[in-house]
Amino acid sequence: MAEIPGASFRAFSRTAWEASRAETLAAKASNKTPQESTSFLARTKETWASHRQQQRQAPTSSASSAKTPTTTAPATTKAPTPNASAAAKAPAATMHDRVRAFYEEFNPTKLTEVDAVVRKHMGREAELFEKLRAKYCPAPLPDLAPLTTEAHPTVYFDIAYHEQTHRVVMRLLDDVVPLAAENFRCLCTGEKGRGLHFKGSQFHRIIKNFMIQGGDITKGDGTGGASIYANTPHGNAWGHFKDERFLQHDRIGLLSLANKGKNTNTSQFFITTRAPLLHLNDKHVVFGQVIQGLDAVLAIEQATTTATGKPLPGHEAVIVDCGQL
Repeated sequence: MAEIPGASFRAFSRTAWEASRAETLAAKASNKTPQESTSFLARTKETWASHRQQQRQAPTSSASSAKTPTTTAPATTKAPTPNASAAAKAPAATMHDRVRAFYEEFNPTKLTEVDAVVRKHMGREAELFEKLRAKYCPAPLPDLAPLTTEAHPTVYFDIAYHEQTHRVVMRLLDDVVPLAAENFRCLCTGEKGRGLHFKGSQFHRIIKNFMIQGGDITKGDGTGGASIYANTPHGNAWGHFKDERFLQHDRIGLLSLANKGKNTNTSQFFITTRAPLLHLNDKHVVFGQVIQGLDAVLAIEQATTTATGKPLPGHEAVIVDCGQL
């Protein structure tokens, strides 16, 4: 009886009946009695069961024989096929991983929002990444003119890191953002007293491919800060002073003020290690740039840290001296 791979039982039965009918007619023509020990239905079911068992044991035997090369390859274990529920979840997991990887590279501060972003854009992944690339991956910037000149105030940090001391020299934009520039200059010299000095403070938050952050001269962990403007016309009782003007975060080595929101500037600052950082524009005040020792900044950026950017023991970067040149 001919086999019909993949056929339904109904189609198989039809073919079996036709073959049985032909056998009966042939037997009559030759005066022979066909074997009828069992009914046609029983025989058909028995043949069908045997046929399906053969299919389960060798589902691709015919295809394999046509494609298998002459040299026999070693047997391999086939991975199990995921169930329907797992398959349904796979796109969400893949999208989540891609969004997380994108933010890890371009804006680590958004990592806590990955779940919400994925939920909001479920089924519209291409649209989401088009927006993200437009925001964080603009066309390369042309060569930029120097941001500062020799006429700007020049200050320095001597930073102890991995048993070496590195000097980083910076210029301040006192003609563009005078409050921010003067606050930073005075904190470098320590001329205002009352603990208003960067000396002895450390870079408490370091994010690779983003920035290194320091300047918490009161608590050292990113929750504090002070300024020279406390209880003056330029600041409130906590020393918070206003945002003056927003320049672009368009190059590495920029000095920019860290804050807790609008007009909450104090002593905390960061130095950029990637550019451009478009998501910082109109939120953080750029007030200067590194003109010497950027290699030291980039070395510190590679410090081993916790998931939140806190340097692990042995990887602290401490400002052991600072002043004006």
